[in-house]
Amino acid sequence: MAISLTARQQKERAPLGFFDSVQPAPATPAPLTSTRLGQALRRLEIPHELEADGTPITYYPAGYLLYLLTPDRLTVRTTWRQSLPTSSLPHLSMFAHQWNQHRPYPTAYPAILGEDGQDFALLPADFTLPVTAGATDEQIDLYLREASRSAQEFLTEVEGAFEPITEGE
Repeated sequence: MAISLTARQQKERAPLGFFDSVQPAPATPAPLTSTRLGQALRRLEIPHELEADGTPITYYPAGYLLYLLTPDRLTVRTTWRQSLPTSSLPHLSMFAHQWNQHRPYPTAYPAILGEDGQDFALLPADFTLPVTAGATDEQIDLYLREASRSAQEFLTEVEGAFEPITEGE
């Protein structure tokens, strides 16, 4: 014996909203491409240029941000403009350790760059978003806003921490 509801009974049950949701369907993640990355940077009005290889880059007085896209992740790499002698690595390592201990991102690490037969110490920091399953525009925007904000914070702190070292060099 099947019980069927009249139209009136069905309407009375509708206020629960379970089946009659007016919420829009969630956006479907799509592959993150260099085109979508560029659109997001323009949409957010993040000033940027393109490197010779097409990689977007944003310049700040204290450093720059590279937007590195691979099929499985987007990494915003912040690099402090100042390069130091490799003898500064212990100081850079200590700063990176303290930064990473108190902040989940961007992840700072000292690096050595060889240029014209001479090595220099750098202090980059990475902020990475996994995009293997794609991303919505909202996710990309949120990520880029936070990456930009935290990168500026990082550069400000690095400038303050190493100002005495750079002035003495």
